[in-house]
Order: sequence, then structure tokens, then C-alpha cells
Amino acid sequence: MHWKDLWEKYSAEETARMEAMPAGRLLQDIRAGHFGDYYGIWRVVGSKASLEEAGWTLFEVLETDIDYLYRYHCAAALLKLMGMDDLQPVDLSGNHSAVQDNIRMVRCALERRIGPPGTSSDQP
Repeated sequence: MHWKDLWEKYSAEETARMEAMPAGRLLQDIRAGHFGDYYGIWRVVGSKASLEEAGWTLFEVLETDIDYLYRYHCAAALLKLMGMDDLQPVDLSGNHSAVQDNIRMVRCALERRIGPPGTSSDQP
């Protein structure tokens, strides 16, 4: 089997397992640094969780120095939950000069929408 076919097969299987899990469990996994192997956790959280549930957990991932692709997919989920279509995931995860300004802007928007960290249901 071609590597791309295998990737798609295993990705679909992992995503299906994650879709069967409650959003809270997925957020626990993210907080523990367990993201899966195929980036599906971000799509599932972006479609299952509310901004109040996931906002600060996703934001905290963006502030780490983990691999770019994890931060990119995490940013996509956060932007979806926030309904922010004026930014792209790369605007929060890339290595260009505006990333830190964009992250500060999203932090302010999160605080306005769900309160400061520790006040929403997005805490362990």
C-alpha cells in the first residue's frame, strides 16, 4: 500500500476514535501533550468543543515551542471556535514577525469572550 493511502487510513481511524470521545477527554489529552499522530485531535476539538471548553487550552498550545504543524492545526481549531476568519492558522503559528502581535490580539479577544485564563470551563 502506498504511504499516502496508509496515512489516510490510519488518520481516519484515529479521527474516528477521537470523535467517539468526549471533548473534555480530548482536552485532557492535549493538556498532557498527547496530540495523536495525524493531527485529527485539532479538527475534532474544533468541531466538538465550545470556545469556553477549549479556548485557553488551545491558546496555551500556541504559546509553546512544539512543532509548527501541531501549532498550525491547533490555531485552525481555535480560529474556528472563535469564528475569526480574518486570520489564517499560519498567522498564529508561523515564524514571521507578526505572529506574536497576532497571538496578543487573540489573547485579548479570548479574554473579552470567555474571561481570563482560569475563569472558564477550560481548566482541568
